[in-house]
Amino acid sequence: MTQDKVLTILEDRLISLQIALDHGQIEPNFPQKEGGRDHVYQVIAGAGKHSKDGFAKLKLIIPVWLTDAKYDFVGNHDQGQFLVHLVKN
Repeated sequence: MTQDKVLTILEDRLISLQIALDHGQIEPNFPQKEGGRDHVYQVIAGAGKHSKDGFAKLKLIIPVWLTDAKYDFVGNHDQGQFLVHLVKN
């Protein structure tokens, strides 16, 4: 699978989640926070240990894409794990 395909799938999933949150199709999974509108989605790119050529690719491009797309997120860049914060509107 290409990097572009992975980013397209990620974008589609985040958009679908936001729509589902906004329309009440899913409930926020982090209701403890004030207002009860927060949802956290975990993206696991992996550390890249099994990548071709032994060089991690996804864990490097996903945070760049999330930043460019203006998503609020935190990540463990070494392990390739990212938590994306969505808010129910």
